[in-house]
Amino acid sequence: MATMLAIKAKAIKTYVAMESFFADLFADKNIVKFEGSGATVVFAVKSLNQVFKVPTRDGLKFFQIELDAIRNAEFAHDLGYVYAAITTANAEMIRQIPKKCNALCGVGDPIVSMPLLSGTTALEALYTKKIDTQIIARAIVDHVAKLQGHQWYNTDLKLENIQLTDDGRVVFLDWGSLCKKDSNCPTATFAVIGHTTCPRTCGSLAAVLTLAELFKLPIPDDRKLSEGVYLDLREEVLGKLENPHDHRLRQNTINAF
Repeated sequence: MATMLAIKAKAIKTYVAMESFFADLFADKNIVKFEGSGATVVFAVKSLNQVFKVPTRDGLKFFQIELDAIRNAEFAHDLGYVYAAITTANAEMIRQIPKKCNALCGVGDPIVSMPLLSGTTALEALYTKKIDTQIIARAIVDHVAKLQGHQWYNTDLKLENIQLTDDGRVVFLDWGSLCKKDSNCPTATFAVIGHTTCPRTCGSLAAVLTLAELFKLPIPDDRKLSEGVYLDLREEVLGKLENPHDHRLRQNTINAF
């Protein structure tokens, strides 16, 4: 409860501060625009040390999924997810967002705010720095297992959505990838044939593919994989994990069937 009150207080403070910063939104070096998924426009205000996310015209459905996850999966803040708060857009902000961004955001509409984190993504670090892949793998397995304990799944886990901060933390960024057990429309890029609407299976496959990329194993080209391809890759990934602290946890975390 204390954590959520602090988040809400920071969101209110951020909203008030936004009034004086959005006048030169995308013309100012104070603003950094990130590559979005196509469903959202994501940008940072350096002087606020905050990242903001608004939906595009084609991404309202997916943005709503992200809002629902932030509202209903508060526990994820304690499982390695970046702190996220829902606030509202003001008139000055709306006037300054370029039309070419295709954003769909009106006065009073919800937007997502998150802290601007230091460091680099796990994908960037994998090819530009010396990193301990086993530490990152352990963080991924623990994160997925603890989510699973709450009957939620990260169905679109990717290395580019994992931040390695300068102070040594592994932080998961994409709230829109969270999906609860009873959902039949997980936001997954990849799926197992015959299980495309199963959050547990999509979450397992996402974890397997992310770990495979981390260990630089060959990744299938197809977006929809057969059970056989999934199981073979899963076994290869399990073989790469060294000295797991809990073998049963390791096995169950990425076992979809």
